[in-house]
Amino acid sequence: MFSINGFDETSVNDIVKEVGIAKGTFYHYFKSKDELLDQMIDIMMEGYQGIVNEIMEKDINGLEKLKLLFEKIYESKLKEKEYLNSLMNFLLKKENEKIYQKLTRKRFEFMDETFSKIIYQVKKEGNFKIENVEELSSHLVVMLSYTGDIEKLLNDRGYREKMLEAKKDILIKVLGLEHDYFNFDKFKW
Repeated sequence: MFSINGFDETSVNDIVKEVGIAKGTFYHYFKSKDELLDQMIDIMMEGYQGIVNEIMEKDINGLEKLKLLFEKIYESKLKEKEYLNSLMNFLLKKENEKIYQKLTRKRFEFMDETFSKIIYQVKKEGNFKIENVEELSSHLVVMLSYTGDIEKLLNDRGYREKMLEAKKDILIKVLGLEHDYFNFDKFKW
C-alpha cells in the first residue's frame, strides 16, 4: 500500500481492507501505522544485523573486522542491486519522505553503533591513536552513506565507481591504512 499511495496517503483503513483483517486486529499488533512502518524497517535491517553479528563473532583483529564489514556490505548491495535501485526510486518520491527519513535514521544509528565497537577494538589493539571514537564513527557513517546525486548514482556506472573510489580514499587516509588495504574493484556494478 505504501508503494502505491505513499505513506502519508495510506490510512489504517486502507491497510486493513487490503490485508483483509479487522481494524481491531491491526491495533492489537500495532499502535499506529508509524509503528507498522518501524517494524517493517526493523525487518529490512535484519539482513545487515546478520552480517554484523557474523563479523563481530569472528576471532580476528579490529582492522580485519572493519575490512570484512565493508566487503560484506558491498557484496550484499551488489547481490541486491536491482532491489536496491527500485527501493531507492520508491524512497525518493516525495510521498515517501517519512519512510526514507525513518530508514535513514535507523541505518545511521545501527552503523554508528557497529563502527564504534570496531573502532574501539582497533584502538584497544593499538592500531589507532584516536581520542574521539564516537565522533569518528559518526563521521564515517555520514561519509559512507552520502551518495551524491542519487539519479547519477542509480544510472551512471562511472559516477558510482568514482564515488566508491573516493570513499575508499577517505577511509584509507582517515584510518591511516595502506593504499591497497581495501579492494573494492570486485564491487563495481
